[in-house]
Amino acid sequence: MRKFATAVGLIGVLLLRGIDEARADEEFEPPEEPAKIVVHVLDETYPAGGKVTLQVGLQPIEGVKINRYPKVRIRIGEQDGVVAPKNVEIGDATPPPPGKEGNNYFASFEPAQLEFD
Repeated sequence: MRKFATAVGLIGVLLLRGIDEARADEEFEPPEEPAKIVVHVLDETYPAGGKVTLQVGLQPIEGVKINRYPKVRIRIGEQDGVVAPKNVEIGDATPPPPGKEGNNYFASFEPAQLEFD
């Protein structure tokens, strides 16, 4: 009987713990826009039909960290003056080594460059 009571008590504690964790998950609301896509045109002027270089990156809002691994893909879609959409990837292709998971975040704004013809 004592083992049964202990088992019931343990199950009750686990259920309550699960309910508390579920409530905590329900109360968490992720931000609608955790980061902004930042695009800068590097060339002040460019001739018609010439190349244009863009810097593209992610700028997280305060309190948000962006993982370096896996890579993040940003797509520049079709627009007036852009012949074809292009993708750029930022981040690392491999995970951080064991024990170095804290290095898996962008420490600052690190843009990638795209060229358009």
